[in-house]
Amino acid sequence: MSLRRESCWQAILAFPAVMSLGFISACAAQPLTGGPVVHVQVPAVAAQETPSSEDTSREVIPLLISVQRAYIERSDPKPFADLLSPEAKIIAARLRSPGPYDSRFTKQRLVHIYEWASRNEERLSAEFITIKAQVTGDAAEVEMRLETEGSGVKSWFGQTFRLVKFDGSWQIVRFRYYPINPDTQQEFAASFFEEMDRLAEEELQTGDYRNATYHLFVGYRFDDSAILARQLTDAAPADLWAWEMRAKASAMIGDKEDAEKASQTVRKMKAGNTP
Repeated sequence: MSLRRESCWQAILAFPAVMSLGFISACAAQPLTGGPVVHVQVPAVAAQETPSSEDTSREVIPLLISVQRAYIERSDPKPFADLLSPEAKIIAARLRSPGPYDSRFTKQRLVHIYEWASRNEERLSAEFITIKAQVTGDAAEVEMRLETEGSGVKSWFGQTFRLVKFDGSWQIVRFRYYPINPDTQQEFAASFFEEMDRLAEEELQTGDYRNATYHLFVGYRFDDSAILARQLTDAAPADLWAWEMRAKASAMIGDKEDAEKASQTVRKMKAGNTP
């Protein structure tokens, strides 16, 4: 995940991008008061689409790339949604390995996120690198790296998929994604998220709920961030930043209705502030 403030939302939605996703699509800037924001320089890395074997290149890898391009680049989440099994296990994670703050998503929740992003967030370009792919009969295990770019900002994500073929058609039954550190091109150290937790707890204790909302969001603690964002807008209904965070946090917890209402409020507030 790129740590420049304007790109944190890309990292979460590229989700892949939109969970870029990603996940992917700019995150609200950090409040002007409170803790510092880490800035990093994004290195120039040439991503390429490289299937790992002849078998996977004919079917599984192109399929995964195609459905992700649909929502990342063309605002069409339906192909990816159709590929997801109704009981798919979806995890937006801090790291590749399991952790206490893994966010577990239902298919419906992920589709709501993508639908909201397709209406409210910038479209991105996407490139894919296949790291590992293994097809055994009617099951496939795939690990990919996704690079998204929008407004000159690049973000990277790791993705792991398990697909199973039902009645001749592939379906995703497990999908996990996590941010990649642009400096090292490896996953983030656990210490980065531990620092987000520390900052959030410190800010909660001192009553700095705006920065706590921000650090919880960047730390992939979406449910906690959404709770605080709603309290902020209730307490300060003229706070544009709080409404932006409420829209994004509500989207990430799959509350489509609240995310849309908050987004409408943001648009109205910005229109009212236009000279």
